[in-house]
Amino acid sequence: MIVYVDSTVLLRRVLGEDDPVDLPNDDVLVFTSELARVECRRTIDRLRVTGQATGDEVATALHALAVLESGLTFVMVTGDILSAASEPMPSVVGTLDALHLATASALSDGLDEDVVIFLTHDRQQARAARELGFDVRGVAHDAT
Repeated sequence: MIVYVDSTVLLRRVLGEDDPVDLPNDDVLVFTSELARVECRRTIDRLRVTGQATGDEVATALHALAVLESGLTFVMVTGDILSAASEPMPSVVGTLDALHLATASALSDGLDEDVVIFLTHDRQQARAARELGFDVRGVAHDAT
């Protein structure tokens, strides 16, 4: 089994938002893209710049992110992943979502795993992930 988390899952946890999806226990490898490091830090910094978070809140979020990241396995964005992300998708997805989906697909292919659990809180991405054959968690199935 492969578990892939996107940035929405990480951010919901580090920002203390409601109803974060449960992450697997320590016995399971959890993957994400190197892209998630950038996405999460850009979001946290945007909260600082727009005055939606204080300096202390930003520091707390960055610390929580670092702790969370220590339990993740990061996948580099390679030329093959970029190429796959540029190919047609089964439904509408943005650029960053396409990169996450392509990364999860590459993991599935590279590790010969039949089941990929894709964790996201993004409805649009969840729809595309389901259409690609992933077991999606974090978004209610009927909400997509």
